[in-house]
Amino acid sequence: MASEKERYAELWVRMCRDDLEALEHLYRSLYADLYHYALKLTGLQESAEDAIHDTFVYIWQHRAALGQVESVKFYLLKAVRNQCLLLLRKNSREEALDPSATPPTMRIAPEELELGAVPPPQVRKVRQALQELSPRQAEIIFLKYYNNLDYEEIAELLALNYQSVVNHVFRAISKLRQLMEAAQFRKI
Repeated sequence: MASEKERYAELWVRMCRDDLEALEHLYRSLYADLYHYALKLTGLQESAEDAIHDTFVYIWQHRAALGQVESVKFYLLKAVRNQCLLLLRKNSREEALDPSATPPTMRIAPEELELGAVPPPQVRKVRQALQELSPRQAEIIFLKYYNNLDYEEIAELLALNYQSVVNHVFRAISKLRQLMEAAQFRKI
């Protein structure tokens, strides 16, 4: 049985050979992950949808020039991230931003993380702790544990060096641990 990564690679090759059905299958299979990530980056449902749509249109239009990629999911996450950044820059130019307005920040919606192993009384504490992470830490934790990217992929995606990613994960987990311990003591 082929792994998910192998299935996506096969669909990618077929798509590059003008197989529209393969592109549609990639779109359907990866849409949820791409959407959640784009929504985290843009903060707007419409912008997230536009970024994904524009990414897939671009890929289809340039399929003949695309080569094989090591990880299709990673490639698409990076492409969607770049498209989100383009949309955010375009929107900021068009809308003459209010100086007091704050840009959308990366936040993890705790319900997106699998908390099935966490006892119900702890779920609320985990949710509160996740909101305390910096936007960069939240994005890295989201990519690492929700999208299952490895440190190298996260580093490349975010244009950070490998050690910075490792440090962000370590600090985020340490902060979560401290917050959870503090919440535990407040209960007593």
